[in-house]
Amino acid sequence: MAMQTFFLLLTVVGSAYLIFTERGDRRLAVAVLVLSGIGLLLHLNVLALRIPYARTAVWAAIAACAAILWVRQSSKSATTVSAGMIIVSALTVARSLKLLH
Repeated sequence: MAMQTFFLLLTVVGSAYLIFTERGDRRLAVAVLVLSGIGLLLHLNVLALRIPYARTAVWAAIAACAAILWVRQSSKSATTVSAGMIIVSALTVARSLKLLH
């Protein structure tokens, strides 16, 4: 449980970093920030959705947006942050789908 909270905070901080460092199109960075915020609210049970795989869907959307950001970024630090968010999101999705034991 603490690891997932750390992963969520990592995506929130990473997306905030991308918003402040990216000078061009920031729509995807804002989308990742919003999705990370929704994931944090779901994790803290502030927001309750009655969809069985809501958290998994949020993590998959974070991974997809971070992958698009990774392809579009031109600086090394921004691509490293995006790649980190992809790895964290993919690990969480794989764990929730019981692909990792």
